[in-house]
Amino acid sequence: MKHLKILVCEDNFQKYESIKDALSIISKSENFTFDIERAPNAKSGIIKLQNEDFNFDFLICDMQMPFNNDEGISIDAGCRVLERVKMLCTTGMKTAICSSDIKSRALMEKMHLDEFHFINFGSFEFINDLTEFIKNGLEEIIPTNELNGSNESNE
Repeated sequence: MKHLKILVCEDNFQKYESIKDALSIISKSENFTFDIERAPNAKSGIIKLQNEDFNFDFLICDMQMPFNNDEGISIDAGCRVLERVKMLCTTGMKTAICSSDIKSRALMEKMHLDEFHFINFGSFEFINDLTEFIKNGLEEIIPTNELNGSNESNE
């Protein structure tokens, strides 16, 4: 069973809890355990990523959140985190924006960040989007035979 390290950059505690609850459900069906950390704004997320040398398996980031604790909501704070990830991350960390505002996807494209996954939090498809993101990431992290629970070797 794979143990994952996940960072969620999210200012809204209820949304963070929803993501955490969804990950708990997904972890049972996809056979993994996880530690989750929260960064309540973009700057704290960037600092946490850099302090840990981007040593997370997954980053799930809100788009619209404060950049600093003492600032209002920035419509592109998530893009600022993604830009830092794109520039500095060499670990293969799987990264997604999780937003209920579909305009966030267009902003990602405008800022040339559309290689990152987009999870639509405001949709009934949220759990499916998150599951797809995690499953695809797991397939890159863990060999398929381990994902299927098979540890057989060809001797």
